[in-house]
Amino acid sequence: MKKPLLIAALIFLGSISIQAQNLVTNPGFEDYNYCPSSDGEISLATGWFDPTSTGPDYFNTCADFSSGYSVPSNDCGVLAAYEGNAYAGFFTYFSTGFITNLREYIEIALSSPLSADTTYNVSFHVALSGVSDYAASTIGAYLSASPIYPPQYADGSYTPQVENPSSNVITDTINWTLISGSFTAVGGEQYLTIGNFRTSANSNPVYSDGRGNTGTAYYYIDDVVVTKDMTTGIKVNHGDAQKISVRQDLVSGDIYIFSPVSIKEKMSCMLYDCKGSTIASIAVTGGGQVISAKDIPAGIYIYKVFSDKAELSTGKLPVMR
Repeated sequence: MKKPLLIAALIFLGSISIQAQNLVTNPGFEDYNYCPSSDGEISLATGWFDPTSTGPDYFNTCADFSSGYSVPSNDCGVLAAYEGNAYAGFFTYFSTGFITNLREYIEIALSSPLSADTTYNVSFHVALSGVSDYAASTIGAYLSASPIYPPQYADGSYTPQVENPSSNVITDTINWTLISGSFTAVGGEQYLTIGNFRTSANSNPVYSDGRGNTGTAYYYIDDVVVTKDMTTGIKVNHGDAQKISVRQDLVSGDIYIFSPVSIKEKMSCMLYDCKGSTIASIAVTGGGQVISAKDIPAGIYIYKVFSDKAELSTGKLPVMR
């Protein structure tokens, strides 16, 4: 006979003392030298640069509306920043002629190099621009020990460590879509480059609706994060704790926390996002809990289950929509 699952309320909190450091020094493009006034001005966002001289763009609310590079309305569409007042934008696909493999990338130096054999989480948000009449999927992040200068015409010579699945074509022009993943560092990686590293034949482009008649896929990007995986090297108690699991039911969308009834101590489950910020604190009883995930955005989260005496379990929780 199944044990009844009790509904637990989510308690939203601020930040925690173990917050993971974001190694991207200007993640939301909020820091800038001057307001944008024309195309191809990504270098105005502090730290970011154009490695291929193809002209990725910078958008900020401080820009004059007539420049075409303000926020939320600009020459490429209408979209508020994911956070703050700014974002960047680049072409990931051209549909016609000899420029079909032409690409734009943005690059930045991290605040410190990555450690060997250590897992890192990488994430960023993108949205298809309103002038795009194509959409693509293969937007990725490549981390390297020194600056890279990819060819202007993608030839597949770089393989990003984190990449949006080719089957997940991003067509949303109204909402931001999270791209995230994890990888184990070789050691010494200190530069992050984002764009579409694949040739057009391998980019799974989809014709959207011809709204802009541009023959392109152009994406806005915001909230770029690289953090050390907080689950790396954590020791977990064994015994009954091995039977604790946290997962999402793909039918209902709810999150289930399963725990053995043999655990009599009071327990709590903490849910963190990839930045290390606390998303929820949930009281857990022996037998388990179920909570609604309707207010939790899609992404990869880290859970930790504690008793009064020890940490019992930790792991990753993908939340999908």
